[in-house]
Amino acid sequence: MLSNRTSRWGVATAALCLAVLVASWFLLVGPRRVQMAETDDQRTSVEAGNVTLQNRIKQLKSEYGDLAKRRAELAAVGRQLPSEAQMPTLVRQFSTMAADAGVTLDQVTPGAAVTIVKPTAASPEVIGIPITLDVTGDYVQVEEFTRLVQTKLQRAILISGISATRGDGATSSSATTSPANQTGSSPTPSTSTSTATSTSTSTTTFSLTITAQVFVLRDQASATPSASTSASASASVSASVSASVSASPSATPTA
Repeated sequence: MLSNRTSRWGVATAALCLAVLVASWFLLVGPRRVQMAETDDQRTSVEAGNVTLQNRIKQLKSEYGDLAKRRAELAAVGRQLPSEAQMPTLVRQFSTMAADAGVTLDQVTPGAAVTIVKPTAASPEVIGIPITLDVTGDYVQVEEFTRLVQTKLQRAILISGISATRGDGATSSSATTSPANQTGSSPTPSTSTSTATSTSTSTTTFSLTITAQVFVLRDQASATPSASTSASASASVSASVSASVSASPSATPTA
């Protein structure tokens, strides 16, 4: 009898211990394991984010190292293709070149601005301003002035034609130009007639006319509300050119 009672107590105790263990698992150990698994996932995600952030920091450092170079490049492009006509500055540059070459800058004549490239959402508008330069000097001087315009002008310029008239009335013209500093061999004059002709050419006065085109780069930020279309933008630039050139103290420009 006592043995049966002891056996029942032993079974009950074992069952109670098992129930406590099972309850402890579900109430304590199980949630802890789930929490640890979630913590591991978060740690993995944070580590991956740190790697991405480090790579981005390296990229930014690399880009920052080239920032000064890129700013210089943008400044150079801005000088070549400004957002406004800037005709007084352009006329002063021509006047300086004329003085350096020894020619007389008689006239700077701009034409009506025209749209070269229409603006889009991804690209700005490119406006061309026709311009005519009239200078006077001897052969060497006008050749040097042409070279300076082609190589030293800060603005982007496209020369479409050159016409020269000698003092005796003879005229020569060219639809295309070549750099004045090209190298090449030419026969050396060996007779007194050739020498006299060369001397006469170097002392003869020439009237040189250069037809060209300078450009304005207009993006949406620099465009005014009245210049929302290509036609009105070109008209706006033309009006600006006429006003600024008329007010310029250099040379004798005409609009």
